[in-house]
Amino acid sequence: FAPAYAHMARLLRRKGQLEEADKNYAEAVKTAGEPIEMISVADSFQSEQRSAQSIPLLQKVLASDPKNYAALVLMGRAIARAGDSPEAEKNFRSAINVSPFSGAAFVELSRLYIRRGDTELAEAILARGEAVADAFEKRDLASQFEAVGDLYAQRGSGEGAAKAYKQALKLDPL
Repeated sequence: FAPAYAHMARLLRRKGQLEEADKNYAEAVKTAGEPIEMISVADSFQSEQRSAQSIPLLQKVLASDPKNYAALVLMGRAIARAGDSPEAEKNFRSAINVSPFSGAAFVELSRLYIRRGDTELAEAILARGEAVADAFEKRDLASQFEAVGDLYAQRGSGEGAAKAYKQALKLDPL
């Protein structure tokens, strides 16, 4: 069971047993046959900031199922971390088209826009995400609105910052 190997690898890495961890990750990759297993292993890689190693697994999933929402979001995240902003944006937008009522892709796309410094696009995509987000996703959206507010504040736009911070508080008043 591929995810079990991946989880064992994460545990071994935390314990400093890197060689054993790498063997378990190799076994996870080798035994991951089903898309859900490949996605789970890819997610495990990404949880350890090893996004580049998740890409081949996600490519396999998307080759057989180009509309796999989880694979599109994880691929976008991996590509964004590698610095390919346009390709990451393409994956996030595809994920939104596949599942327009799931907030994760909206959150990830807003992160990408914030990294680019594009407050207007970030706010627009967050507003779209807000319309479909569940309670848990609203907390993620709130943190992204805070990041937009921070960006406005850094640029000296108190009005923009206040608007974004108010939106964050509306989504997550705690």
